[in-house]
Amino acid sequence: MRFETLAENLVNDYKANQRRSVGGVTRSIKRLAKFFEGRRAVDITTADVRAYIAERQAGVKDSAGKVLVKPAANATIQNELAALKRMFNLARQAGELYHVPHIPRVTVDNARIGIHRRDRAPGPPRGASPPAQARAGFRV
Repeated sequence: MRFETLAENLVNDYKANQRRSVGGVTRSIKRLAKFFEGRRAVDITTADVRAYIAERQAGVKDSAGKVLVKPAANATIQNELAALKRMFNLARQAGELYHVPHIPRVTVDNARIGIHRRDRAPGPPRGASPPAQARAGFRV
């Protein structure tokens, strides 16, 4: 079984389960295919996946240093790895693969900051009594 068959099975699974994210997984497959295309599924190892992560994080530059492919965000790489993991798990469930390589995760730091700042919070309702203001967490 080759990578292309894994990818086809994943797309078919998404369509069969009427998932709305078929477009997203198709984009992930295109990126994965640039690295894994033509390879047998049993030959894809954890080391290969780590090499894929490193390549996606670094981007691709030519010999002159010109950027050919921009580095990908860790969240994008994580979505692609989730698709790869699902491909392997579907093949294992179907009995076509007996061993699934470990798919490492990348750290995604997308915590939002500055949303709940005290100086930007709305004040207490007009006419609220001091005890109501205290319950709402505002100074009287």
